[in-house]
Amino acid sequence: MVKNLPPPLVAAPPRIAPALGYLHGNCGHCHNEAGAVAGIDLIFAHRAADSAASAQRTVQSLFGRDSRFRAPGVASVHRENVVLQRMSSTNPYSRMPPLGVSIVDRDGLALVEQWIRQTAKETSP
Repeated sequence: MVKNLPPPLVAAPPRIAPALGYLHGNCGHCHNEAGAVAGIDLIFAHRAADSAASAQRTVQSLFGRDSRFRAPGVASVHRENVVLQRMSSTNPYSRMPPLGVSIVDRDGLALVEQWIRQTAKETSP
């Protein structure tokens, strides 16, 4: 049982809350509407008071949009695929988060990958 979360997050399907929480905690400090990289319009920060709108904002900023980042050997430039590629990279020039890590968080990557794959199915025409 999860305690001390706002009711909308507790009611969210199980795959959504952990993935968005992971992105918020590990990426949202930079990827938000007012942070250092706000200009790229990739939003991973969430507001507990309006969790549904925050989740929708993340989906809108991530899915079906091209990334400006180009990694060698990566065919897809869709943001959702680039996020996974950067999260799985050990290259200090392309990995995310860029600082404070030297190994890939396999559990976090699997969680975000599952959420991205499922959301991509739900949002595709």
